[in-house]
Amino acid sequence: MMENLIEAYSQLSKSKFNLHLFQDNILKFTNAVRAPIRCILKANEQPSFQNFLTVFHSCLDASNEKFCSYVMTLYSDYRAGGPTKSISILDLLDKFDAEWLMDQA
Repeated sequence: MMENLIEAYSQLSKSKFNLHLFQDNILKFTNAVRAPIRCILKANEQPSFQNFLTVFHSCLDASNEKFCSYVMTLYSDYRAGGPTKSISILDLLDKFDAEWLMDQA
């Protein structure tokens, strides 16, 4: 179990979660993030502040300006301790997916 947890944390490094590695596709990115996050949760750990920041910063690199504006709004709210601060990282990924899909329609 400890080996899986260490692997999950290593998968969440900034170098592995640059949006350009996913061809600017938010859905591919969020799906890739979910696997290590679920592993961390399964081990009764909580994703760290740094994990949230990595996700936010990666999504801010999207080429879609409307999507980036949405991410920045959530990020600002998160940093200010607003309602976004109380959602789980999986819920945050779901929000990003929903916004991305709306912007692609």
